[in-house]
Amino acid sequence: MGQQQGIILSGGQLQSGIVFTLPGDEVITNARLNLSLRVSQALAARNTSLQLMLNGQPLGTLPLGASDSDVSDYQLEIPAAMVVASNNLSFKINDADKLLCEKESAQNYQVTILPKTTLSLEGQQLNIGTRLRNFPRPFIDPLRMTPASVAMGFASNVAPDAISAAALVASWLGIQSDYRTIRFPVSRGELPEQNGILFGHPGDRIGALTLPQASGPQLTLVDNPNNPVYKLLLVTGEDDAQLRQAALRLTTQPLNTDASSLVVQPQPLASRSLSPAANPTTRRAGLTPAARCVSTSCWTRTRA
Repeated sequence: MGQQQGIILSGGQLQSGIVFTLPGDEVITNARLNLSLRVSQALAARNTSLQLMLNGQPLGTLPLGASDSDVSDYQLEIPAAMVVASNNLSFKINDADKLLCEKESAQNYQVTILPKTTLSLEGQQLNIGTRLRNFPRPFIDPLRMTPASVAMGFASNVAPDAISAAALVASWLGIQSDYRTIRFPVSRGELPEQNGILFGHPGDRIGALTLPQASGPQLTLVDNPNNPVYKLLLVTGEDDAQLRQAALRLTTQPLNTDASSLVVQPQPLASRSLSPAANPTTRRAGLTPAARCVSTSCWTRTRA
């Protein structure tokens, strides 16, 4: 469950828990908690119990009595309807108030929820439609706690301007993923199996899909022909400037429209070079070791 040291309930901390979130486009169909506990001998002798709760609702009570081993394993089926987008799974030792009154309770009375404890979830992908305002969902979701994977697709004869636009979008998605790892698997001439972002020129063919004809930069969200539950975002333009316009519109402003297609209005692009007047520094300046370290860390946060 992401707790590398486990969770220890002891002394004045006889209640604890974890918080986990799920993407908004998934519904849970099966949930199971595989719980591994280590109980101290003193606590086992009291024949008390451990209460489990999910989102304030009781899940069950487990005995903490003596057994042949100091480690006990349990499997607990969780009603799927209890698992929502934001969840709190809590553990509490019953009779905790009595234990607090005893001396050296922190050393004598302990329950450790071991790191091998797992929460298994099975779910179904929901079809959230093709409204552009959903972006960056379904490609990334701030509620998803697992690493993200955003497929990038190109025509077989991929052009440099399409790669440049994809790099701009990938950089922005890496920032949005925050501490989570994000990968960008790339395909040429084939459609992604699930969600993906395609870059190219009007009329380019990628697998069974032909990019729509348009005279300017455009963003279009369509169903994946391989499975309509998954979506493909089409970033198109006739040349390098138009593809950059489409990529910048995608990453700099919210897409506040329920439509599935948006014609991108021209906007000024930043110059790639500075004039001497705008850059009066004449001597060379190198990066200090600290600056190089900061630069590296920015990329390692999004490295697979």
